[in-house]
Amino acid sequence: MKPLRHTNFEVLRIVSILLIVLMHAWGYAFHTTDPLNRQLLLAVNAVGNTGVSLFVLISGWFGVRFGWGKLLRLVLVVWTYSVASYAVELAFLGHPLSGAEVRAAVFPLLSRKYWFMTCYVVLLCFSPWLNRVPEVLARRSLESLLGVWAFFFVVAPTLLGAEIQNDLGKGLVNFTLVYLLGRYLRRYGFPRWLGRRAAWVAAGCCLALWALGAAVLQATDSLTTRFARDNDVLVVLAAVALFRCFERWHPAPSPAWNYVAGFAFPLYLVNSVVLAFLQPWLAGLTQSPLYGLAALGATGLCLAAAVAAEMCRRLLLDRPFGRLADTLERRLRQS
Repeated sequence: MKPLRHTNFEVLRIVSILLIVLMHAWGYAFHTTDPLNRQLLLAVNAVGNTGVSLFVLISGWFGVRFGWGKLLRLVLVVWTYSVASYAVELAFLGHPLSGAEVRAAVFPLLSRKYWFMTCYVVLLCFSPWLNRVPEVLARRSLESLLGVWAFFFVVAPTLLGAEIQNDLGKGLVNFTLVYLLGRYLRRYGFPRWLGRRAAWVAAGCCLALWALGAAVLQATDSLTTRFARDNDVLVVLAAVALFRCFERWHPAPSPAWNYVAGFAFPLYLVNSVVLAFLQPWLAGLTQSPLYGLAALGATGLCLAAAVAAEMCRRLLLDRPFGRLADTLERRLRQS
């Protein structure tokens, strides 16, 4: 029997990926001198950087369950997009043929070509042990673990601007922290002070992130994402508050939204290639007040391309790769 799909979280799943893609689209405007575009870029980064944490919180809330078949299918999907995207880059975008890029294309997870997918697959492999942490530890011990973890990898980078990992929070350490936070929230619930104030907390955190970036811009005349990072306290808190808003929302089941959410991973995997095609157009609009509309359009095109690419992949490769995954799974279980 298929697991029950919760439309509120399926909507959040696709929204979180769209926020990430929109933020990527705005990346081409970092050298703009247009006042409106500068402020919009800061605002998009303030909200968009919650995307990864939101997605991982969903995974933590429901719990990732390891299975050889699930792992192999995911690896084959990522490999397909990696090889296909590199072929497109060679053929149409003028990328040079190099040993390093070939290795990255053939081994995308081990080379961290897609850092998010690498972290997700590693998390999937470690999930049998990670999922036991909230079950084995008492609540106070789990809170102490999360507190110490957050101090070193969220609080300290926020206050000092220096970090142990040097990955801006886009790595396995912060990924796992947010996953365990999701497991904790599912087991023990949200703090009372969040409650019905979740929307205000999320808005306040995002506004503070924008204001800090705007203050730096005013003082130095340069754009910075110093505060809008995955390992910033305000970003993590905003993600938890937004997650709470969606958790409280109980819409009627929607097969349409559930279907669209199935394209979240493909959208993440294709957005860089689509945006590379659009780069000359986007770069030419960085000084225009229309750049915001262009970035939204580029995000929509990324989604359309992801849907088309994934439908083709399913039509052509789902059956043969499914049989291959089933065969490998049987052999692994027998070994």
